[in-house]
Amino acid sequence: MNWFINDLSFSGQYSTNDEFIDFLQKLLKLRNDNAVIKSNLYCSRILPQLKVVRNNTLRDVVNASKNKLIKGQLLEWLNKKGPFWDDDRQTISDDDFELFDTVITDQGAAEAARQTILGKNASLFSLENASPCCSHTPLKIMQILDDLSQVPHDITNHWKLSQLIEHSDTLNIEAVNWPQLIEQVAEQYSHLIISDTILKSLLSQPFSPIISRRVSVLLSILNQLIGSRNENGEYTPATHAIFEKHFAGDRPLFTDESVSNKRTFKKQLTFSDSHNQNIFCSWHGKISHRSFRLHFEFPLPATKKRMEISYIGCKLTK
Repeated sequence: MNWFINDLSFSGQYSTNDEFIDFLQKLLKLRNDNAVIKSNLYCSRILPQLKVVRNNTLRDVVNASKNKLIKGQLLEWLNKKGPFWDDDRQTISDDDFELFDTVITDQGAAEAARQTILGKNASLFSLENASPCCSHTPLKIMQILDDLSQVPHDITNHWKLSQLIEHSDTLNIEAVNWPQLIEQVAEQYSHLIISDTILKSLLSQPFSPIISRRVSVLLSILNQLIGSRNENGEYTPATHAIFEKHFAGDRPLFTDESVSNKRTFKKQLTFSDSHNQNIFCSWHGKISHRSFRLHFEFPLPATKKRMEISYIGCKLTK
C-alpha cells in the first residue's frame, strides 16, 4: 500500500504559522516513529511550493520558523529522501485527471489513480479544512479520455493522522489463519462479495501464507476490474486494459474451464450466491501452490455492482 499526499488539499487554510507548524511537527514525528508510513507516504517535489497559511507556502512558513529541528527534518524529507512519486511516475494511456473540476494530472492524487488503474493498492492523505473540502472518503477522481468522456475512480482518502496510523497498523498484520484472511479481504475489497461458505471450505485445509498472499493478489485485481467500470456497469478503457492483462494472453491469471469440464463438473461449479440463487462460476484464478482455485461470477452483468466470489479451495475439476 502506498499513500499519496493530495496536493489539492493545500489551499492556505491554516490561520497562523504556529498552527501549521504544530501539525507539521506531528506529521514529522509520525514519519520518524512509523517505518511503514515513512517508506510509503509519497509526496510531490513541488510540495514546498504549496500554500498552507493564506498565501504563504510551506517553504515560507518553515523558513520563518525558529525551530531548527523542524527545518532539518523537513529538508531531509522534502529535498532529499522523499519518497517522491515523481521519480517513479506510472505510465498509462489517457493520462489526464481532474478532481473537483480541477486538473490534477501532475499531482499526487492523479498518481494514486494511476496506480489504482494498474491494480496496485493506493490511497490519499489530505489536509483538513481545504477548499474544496477533502475531508471525506472516497475522493472521486475523474480520468479524461481522448473523446473527452470521463471515467470515475474512487480513491480511499485519509485526512487525520490517526486514520493514517490505523491504516498502517492493518498493513503490518499479515493473516495467520483463514478466518483472519477472509475478514481482511472482505473489508478491503468493496467491489466483491465474499461468500459465507468460503471459510468453511478453507478450514478443512491447513493454513498457508503463500496461498493467503496469492488470494489477496487475485482478489485485488478482480476488485479493480469491477471498480473500473462506469456508473452504468459498462467496461471503460481501464476495464479493458485490466482484462487484456490478466484474462487474455499466453499465461493469464484468470481463465474459464474447458467445455468438457463445464459439462462434467457442472454441479461442483454451481454455487449459491448472496441471495441464495444458484450461479455457475466456471471462471477461476489459479494458485499453483497445492492446486488451489478461486472461482467467481463472470462475466458480471452490468446491473450488478459487486462480484460474487464463490469458492476458494482445492481444485474442483479433478
